[in-house]
Amino acid sequence: MDPNHKKILIKNRVALIDLDVNEEFIGNLKANGVLSRNMVEDIEVEQRRSRKAGVFLDILERRGENAFDEFYEALIKTEQGHLADILKPDMAASRKSEQLARIAGNKSALPQSNSTGRHFQSSTVQSMNGQHIHYPSEDFNVRSSIPVEDEELPSEWPPKNWDPYKEIEQMKVMGHPSDWPTKVHDRFVGNSKECYAMKGRKGRAVIINNQNFDDTSTLTNRSGSEQDAEILSKLFTKLGYDDMQKYLNNEAKQDYHNYCCSFVCAILSHGGEGNTIYGVDGDTMSVKDITLIFNNQNCEYLSGKPKIFIIQACQGNTKDTGALDRSDSSNNILESLSLDTTDGSISPLKGGCESSHGRYYVPDGEDSVDGSYPGLDRCDSVPTDSDILVANSTTEGKTSWRVGGRGSWFIQAVVYVFAKMAHNTDISKLFVKVNGLVSSATTKTNFKQASKVENTLRKDLYLYPGIGESYC
Repeated sequence: MDPNHKKILIKNRVALIDLDVNEEFIGNLKANGVLSRNMVEDIEVEQRRSRKAGVFLDILERRGENAFDEFYEALIKTEQGHLADILKPDMAASRKSEQLARIAGNKSALPQSNSTGRHFQSSTVQSMNGQHIHYPSEDFNVRSSIPVEDEELPSEWPPKNWDPYKEIEQMKVMGHPSDWPTKVHDRFVGNSKECYAMKGRKGRAVIINNQNFDDTSTLTNRSGSEQDAEILSKLFTKLGYDDMQKYLNNEAKQDYHNYCCSFVCAILSHGGEGNTIYGVDGDTMSVKDITLIFNNQNCEYLSGKPKIFIIQACQGNTKDTGALDRSDSSNNILESLSLDTTDGSISPLKGGCESSHGRYYVPDGEDSVDGSYPGLDRCDSVPTDSDILVANSTTEGKTSWRVGGRGSWFIQAVVYVFAKMAHNTDISKLFVKVNGLVSSATTKTNFKQASKVENTLRKDLYLYPGIGESYC
């Protein structure tokens, strides 16, 4: 390889480590003789994307004089033009012009929006994986912020034959930050006062699945909860979080959080009155006490950063029979999957709550004068209980529905909405959509459920699917 080309690779290695060494990319370079079969095996044995890219770049530096140009062409062919521009910046303008011309030529073939609102032309950027994202703007050459899409939600929940794993795999992800509209990039890196910065490590997603309970607790096991835990793990891994399982008190003390932008905790269990959660030993802990562990005062490393709690558990024994919807002239109650017994027979157990296949499961001061506090600079401080969002699967005193072998209405709704809309919608609006899906479900005996979200977030929170630690 030409020494000048090798210098370009070395100088820009940090940026090039974002390279997606996918099957198509490897196929192009193998066909042109840049990579041998043994070299491909050395690359593919690596599991992490960044490691694959690192091994490839090490190999590339040792290849022949045509390797650099073939690498450049392979990047363009696999829609990684932003990296190709790093190799040949003088060609960037012409490459982008060709891309825009190609997109304009194929404009009629672009997917049509399901939105019933205003129509836009679509500006296409490369996505790192999953589906391509089309950034709407009234002028193709004018960059604007990404609007919230009115993604059409299914009329039946959960939909028949819906596969949550496939939904996660096809999650809509962001393109490379260099292709984003300026406003979107500013909010990502923290230049917007209205949004939480998410550049760097996103953080940990702690998932606690209390499924099998001690015999001494009198609590029955929670069939189907393993499905909720698995799809949540896959969802937040796909969103760029590190999936961890730790005891909460120890988790709050980890200095790892000092280097992260946010924190997610999902708890799947039986619950009871007062928004309490049962442990596998039958002891309870309130959601309020759980969030207390992670507030801005008790968890210093997450102070000022968004902390998300997702709770799948009942809050009592009352089954919601619903009410007439006066906003809908049809007033039809949607019939979903077979989530309850056909005869409606229910045998309550002690403190019963979460239901599956018709079996009733055991549950899941004074105002200050000036607002000042000694020792704190009010300009740099945040309220003790701010930056927290708690999403509950149901409301006070009500049951929460779960399907044995499939999981709960609520967690399935979280997966569906986040996979389809997290690329351009802030988390508060995502959970409003989740509420809509959950409320549309009905058991065969016409019981309903309403999920509930409470938060003290000070800013909008976007999750940027497809953008991981490699962009720092």
